[in-house]
Parts: sequence; structure tokens; C-alpha cells
Amino acid sequence: MGVTIQWKTLGFDALLTGLRQDRWDLVIASHGITEERAKAVTFTQQHYCSGGMIIAMDPAIRTAKDLAGKVVAVQTGTSYLENVQKVSAIKEMKNFPTDVDARSALNSRRVDAWVTDRFVAKAVVDKNPNAGFKLGEMLFIELIAAAVSKGNQSLAQGWSKALADTMADGSYTQLSKKYFNEDVRCN
Repeated sequence: MGVTIQWKTLGFDALLTGLRQDRWDLVIASHGITEERAKAVTFTQQHYCSGGMIIAMDPAIRTAKDLAGKVVAVQTGTSYLENVQKVSAIKEMKNFPTDVDARSALNSRRVDAWVTDRFVAKAVVDKNPNAGFKLGEMLFIELIAAAVSKGNQSLAQGWSKALADTMADGSYTQLSKKYFNEDVRCN
């Protein structure tokens, strides 16, 4: 795109707020495209598909139905929170400032399950093979995209074109397979 990038690492729940306050130009942090978020920001073309995966210590907790009567952890400010709230039979939902905090709550059995991004869940299981984490099913699927300030079509279109170019030349697939062992694009 011919731009200079200055990276900032912040808490997930502060990213879109800072974008609306013009503290940065673009946010790329696994934001699911939701109707509510689209009211506040302009999304670029989606760059992958993910969604909320159930992760538990108990192998019997695999599906939304299995969450009935359970305490479920989610990260604050995420679409996982909204989607877990739709599971009416859960006993309680606990939100945490970070996924690390939610994972710790599961690991210490203060919650029965944790719903997080499928790639986060897979990485936790891969990096902690003896911890006892069990992957369940996807609670929901979502399209993931970068976000820019509401109405900033020139940046959104420029980003989307650059993304399309990397998808067309094969470099996106190559990187995706290198880091995720799969092509993460939406089918």
C-alpha cells in the first residue's frame, strides 16, 4: 500500500473506541463483522473466517447444548460474549479482560467452559498438550476483517485491494498454511 506502519498493542476492548477517537487509522485484531460494530466503523474485506469455539476440561462439554447449567468464560468486548449470552440455558457467563484470564479461570476450574476464537483455542491446546484442555464444537462462525473509522472508504478500499492482491498471488495461502496449517480464508 506504500504506507508506513506504526504498530500498537492494546487491550481488545479499547481498539474500536480508539479508532472512533482517531487515535489510530486501522485496527486488525480478529474483529468479527457484526451489525452492531458496522454502525460504528467501516470494515475492510474479510481476511479469514473463525468464530467461537468451546474449550473445556471435561470432554463431555462439546456443544452449545452441553453448556446448559454451566459457567462459561469469555473475553470482554468480544463477539463471543454476545453469542454466549444467546445460549439461554447456561448458568452464568463470566467475562474477563483478556483471553489469558479466561483460560486461567478454566484451568483452575472456576468456570466449566471457555468460548474463544478457534485459532486461540487450537493454539492453547497445541502449546499445552498436558493441561487437559479439550476442544469442542464451534458455537458460531464469523467473518473477520480489519476496521477503519466510519466512512473512511479510501483506506478500507486500499486495504481490501492490497489484501485481494496477496490472495491472488498465493502469498496469503502460503502464510496461512505456515502459521495455521490450513487456508483460513472464508469458503
